[in-house]
Amino acid sequence: SAGELLRAEVASGSELGRQIGAVIDEGKIVTSQTTVGLLRAGMAGSAGPFLIDGFPRSLSNLEAFEAAMGPARLMLFLEASEREMEARLLKRGTSSGRSDDNLQTITKRFRTFAEETRPVVARLEEQGGLRRVDAAGGEDEVFARVCEALADQGFAAAAS
Repeated sequence: SAGELLRAEVASGSELGRQIGAVIDEGKIVTSQTTVGLLRAGMAGSAGPFLIDGFPRSLSNLEAFEAAMGPARLMLFLEASEREMEARLLKRGTSSGRSDDNLQTITKRFRTFAEETRPVVARLEEQGGLRRVDAAGGEDEVFARVCEALADQGFAAAAS
């Protein structure tokens, strides 16, 4: 999870962590170089394949990743309405301890998604590397849809 790697760096108390924390609190996207560096370190020593959660979030993220790691095989895009996402994030905020699980930051994140992430989705869709999954419904239902979307990739589905 790109987000977990970023939050771990914030929790470390490093100067980089403080900078990342400020960006996250604003609901903005952390620089591509920073995130790709953390992803590279997190993947070091493992053969993969890797499913990276929450990345890329901008065209510059995608371009930096592809320059450092090669092209992404595909993007799994879970779709839900803003209303549903807001409800899920606010519910998560009651126990997550995350500073960005509040209505003000969630609203900023929706705006950032529309401006910065939608172009990534469009580009990967044009290139034939996008898998859309309806994320409405319960966990088991969504998990089954994800398995179906990835069925041709040779991954063995684990029980949810």
